Amino acid sequence: MLRPVLNLCFLFLAFTLISCDSEDQTGKVTIQFIHQADGKTLDLNTSSFTNDAGNVYKVSLLEYITSNMALVGSDGKSVDLTEYHYVQLGNTGTLSLTIKGIKPDHFQGFKMVMGIPKTQNITGKLPNQQAYNNMEWPVAMGGGYHYMRFEGSYVNAGSSSTFAVHTGPNSGTDYSVSLSLPMHLHLTAGANPTVKLTMNVNEWLKNPTRYDFRDYPGNIMGNPTAQEILKNNGKDVFSVQGN
Repeated sequence: MLRPVLNLCFLFLAFTLISCDSEDQTGKVTIQFIHQADGKTLDLNTSSFTNDAGNVYKVSLLEYITSNMALVGSDGKSVDLTEYHYVQLGNTGTLSLTIKGIKPDHFQGFKMVMGIPKTQNITGKLPNQQAYNNMEWPVAMGGGYHYMRFEGSYVNAGSSSTFAVHTGPNSGTDYSVSLSLPMHLHLTAGANPTVKLTMNVNEWLKNPTRYDFRDYPGNIMGNPTAQEILKNNGKDVFSVQGN
């Protein structure tokens, strides 16, 4: 009777040691989401910003979904971080994300999709959470989820007008933006470095095409021209900094 009990204790101890050793051989990475307009820190309903078209505007809402975030290892292979992440300016709990269990490496790049690729953008596929549910794209317009909602007010001929830059899969067309950004991140076992991911909202509104709020009054969800402009402008919106 004593021998089987000792064997079980030995196995438990060995499993515990192996588990601890495995955990000690990995690190964490924290992604910090930063928002600005040409270097000026973005805030809600307070500061004024100016875009390339000369629109002087304030922001009342900025929320978006990123997907398929990954690090690019020294061997060029991707290390998946998370499938989806919701970000909202002013909502502290969404502005950083820590991923555990990453093998040490000298990473050389960062990948993500701004929005959600067509094959994944299906109504009901994302976690059943209020933040994601509020981002649903109307089924009558193809279904799935918004990529981004960027709203505010701007000065228009001396009066105040509103803008609503809503991007998403209009009529099922994929307007998400796949990004592969150069970055150096050295991760050692037990470390937790921060990756700073910065969105410059003014980049949505220029390069290669200037986006003037006066040209797109009201809702642009059903406007394929506006969606295509924003998709093409989106390639320069994010920058990333490792360590």
